[in-house]
Amino acid sequence: MANIILIDDHEIVIDSLKYLIEGQSNHTVVAKFNNAEEALQYIKENQTKVDVVVSDIKLPNMSGLELTKEIKNHNSQIKIILLSQFASREFVVNGLRNGASGYLLKSTDGGELVKAIHNVLADKQHLCADSTQVLISATSENYEALTEREMEVLKHTALGLSAKEIADKMCVQPNTIDYHKKNIKSKLNVNKQTDLTRIAIEMGLIN
Repeated sequence: MANIILIDDHEIVIDSLKYLIEGQSNHTVVAKFNNAEEALQYIKENQTKVDVVVSDIKLPNMSGLELTKEIKNHNSQIKIILLSQFASREFVVNGLRNGASGYLLKSTDGGELVKAIHNVLADKQHLCADSTQVLISATSENYEALTEREMEVLKHTALGLSAKEIADKMCVQPNTIDYHKKNIKSKLNVNKQTDLTRIAIEMGLIN
């Protein structure tokens, strides 16, 4: 059983989410907020009592994206699922970069929210189909720009191998792998290991 916080500036949305979560799972909604500032203060004071935060992106004063970054800086163990009306690549990418584990559209079937909570608690990412498609469509041209060698390096990097381990596998020098990694990150416009892993999965290079 997990303790969940809901954040949305529309009371009717919060009440609906609470009814849904507690009606379809054994999780408990321990607090509800209409703005990010009050939610963040509660989390700082009760961080051991919070497992998952479900937050709208569009909030007054501080956005859900900014809130995500603040929460993860304060307590990296708390899982965050972002809700939005739009499958915007900017929102999805920035949400994941800031530490969110899930991204759902508000039009998504309610059962998927319960599934998303289950997945993030198991340290898995959960993106709704529309947000996943946005990421794939927006970066497909960049994928095609990778050379065969770069795709091989990407695959091994996503699997967690070091530059030296990859170099040994490919019978090259480690600085050659570093060069390939630099080109990969430039072409895909990413910097983090998690982004490289996500892209490798989307390309079907790893499971």
